[in-house]
Amino acid sequence: MTIFEVLAIVWCGFLLATAVTWLSFSRINFRNMSRRVVGDRPEEAVDILGLRVLAVATVIAVPEWWAKRLENGPY
Repeated sequence: MTIFEVLAIVWCGFLLATAVTWLSFSRINFRNMSRRVVGDRPEEAVDILGLRVLAVATVIAVPEWWAKRLENGPY
């Protein structure tokens, strides 16, 4: 087995782990957060390809000084 094959297997493992954590965050934690934020509004915000989950995960994971640099960004 070459080093490229080992790296490809490791990369696929990390990709799978990322997909599992992304789905669990969006299905479990994000649903609870949305209920608390939305409150009494019956309409649900539109989520295109998980961008809303990405925005919330970025706010949780990124330090404050880095988030201030992204303030005028597209998100």
